[in-house]
Amino acid sequence: MMRNIPIIATIIALLAIGTMIRLGFWQLDRLDEKQAILEKYGNASSLEEITYPTLYDSEDLPYYRRSSVNCFEVISWSSVSGKNVRDESGIAHIAQCKTAGAEGPGAEVAVGWSKSPDNPKWQGGLVNGIISQGRVQPIKLTVQQPVEGLEMLKAPDPANIPNNHFLYAIQWFLFAFFAAIIYIFAARKKMRQKKLAESSDPAN
Repeated sequence: MMRNIPIIATIIALLAIGTMIRLGFWQLDRLDEKQAILEKYGNASSLEEITYPTLYDSEDLPYYRRSSVNCFEVISWSSVSGKNVRDESGIAHIAQCKTAGAEGPGAEVAVGWSKSPDNPKWQGGLVNGIISQGRVQPIKLTVQQPVEGLEMLKAPDPANIPNNHFLYAIQWFLFAFFAAIIYIFAARKKMRQKKLAESSDPAN
């Protein structure tokens, strides 16, 4: 019986199934990490306001913390899709600002929402808001009071961060299960064919 088992195919199947199971457990580990991050971000807005960082640790960015920045000069504008506080779709206007210290990276500031892609006339100033993930830089400030001519953007909310690692884990475990089933059926068929061929061989 054992000599009829396809050795190479079995090794490949076991390696593939083992990899899928390992990826499933890795996703469960990521689930715990993501839940800890979401809990941290969920409490961030209740903490005291921080100075807008010009230097930051890429492994520990201050997302969802309240902060303020003084935009000395608007260097450039960009427009992306965004929503206002009424959850209407439109344009988020983002300024790349010069800040204190000419050598610094400046600040990315989402200053408000509108239906039009035309840039506002805002030239800079002190703004307060909430830190979230940036487009050009790792972080940006979404202002809590829009500049003149714009409406208020929907505030960054950690509840919108996807946490699908449990579903990914289930998918990998299902892939491993079905791969095992498919291999078993294929191996049994191969073994039956080999056994049949041997039994019909006159030399046997």
